[in-house]
This record gives sequence, structure tokens and C-alpha cells, in this order.
Amino acid sequence: PQSITRLLSNASAGDDAAEQDLFDRVYSELRDMAARMMAKEAPGRTLDTSGLVHEAYIRLFQRGSLRWANRRHFFGAAARAMERVLVDWARGKAARKRGGGWKRIPLDDDATVAGRDPVEILAIHEGISKLEALSRRQAEVVRLRYFVGFTVDETAEMMGVAPRSVDDYWRSARAWLHIELSQGDSRYRSDEPA
Repeated sequence: PQSITRLLSNASAGDDAAEQDLFDRVYSELRDMAARMMAKEAPGRTLDTSGLVHEAYIRLFQRGSLRWANRRHFFGAAARAMERVLVDWARGKAARKRGGGWKRIPLDDDATVAGRDPVEILAIHEGISKLEALSRRQAEVVRLRYFVGFTVDETAEMMGVAPRSVDDYWRSARAWLHIELSQGDSRYRSDEPA
């Protein structure tokens, strides 16, 4: 069988057979990522783990000319695609909800997106977008910890850095997001201590 890196290259070039083989090879890992994102979601949700995986995978290949350098690059892109699916879902849910007042935004060490208020998901997503302009690494750590639900060690492995670096990025990003969300839109408030 072809390596995942080779399948990524061939699938990126438009090889349908390689794309299907790639999907078969990475499905269980993508499903694990999605399951972490959805782990604390309340019963009766309209988006499930399989739906999240499939929608994210479709979005990955809709872009057409994407090239993934390696396995880590692909799974990082998959995490971003899942984040976009969840943000779109949250926007739809928030639009239907249209609650008033401000919301507290906890960003703790058990920061997974599942079960969170849609307004919170949108606030964190907007914060990550702003943070990315300042520090891509910090933004990636928040994305992997908050949206994917990775531990510090899993995040370090995905990013190819030491766990200590992830801790440092996470601590700095949380402090920055606390300030950003406290000063930003009045709907968003962070209750995380600086």
C-alpha cells in the first residue's frame, strides 16, 4: 500500500482512487478527532461525529488545488475544516437562538468545543482568527486544544514541538484571549483569570 504522504500527493492532484484510499486509511483518525470535538455535546444535537467527519472531508477536497506536505499538515487542515463546520453549525444555531445579554467564555484546560454555547464557539473562533495574525503557533494550540480536544502531549505531537512549548503557547494564548474577549463584543466575556 502507498504511504499516506504519497496518497495525499496523488489525491491533491485529482486522483479519485487515491482520494478514496486516503479516506479509508485516515477515516478512523478523523473520526477520533471528531468524537473528541463532539464528546460533551448534549443529546438531540443535529450534528453527529460521522457527519462532522464527512462534511470536513468534503470541504478539504472542495478547494481543489490543495497540496499537503505530509501527514501532520493534512491532519492540521482536517482540524481546521472541522472547526469551520462547527462554526457554521454554531452560527446557524445562534441565529435561531438570538439570545440577549453577554455570555461568559470559559477557556480552561478541559477546553473542548462540544457542549458549548454557539455564541462561545463563535467568540473563540473570532479570537483565534485575530490571534493567528500575532502568533500562528498560539492560534494552532488553541485550535487543537479547544476545537479538537487534544491533550498537551497530543498537541505537541501534532505540532512537532515539546509539550513544554505547548504549555507556554497555551498559557499565553489564554491570557491574550481573555483580554481580547473581555474588550471585544459585549456578547463575549471571558471568565478565565489572566
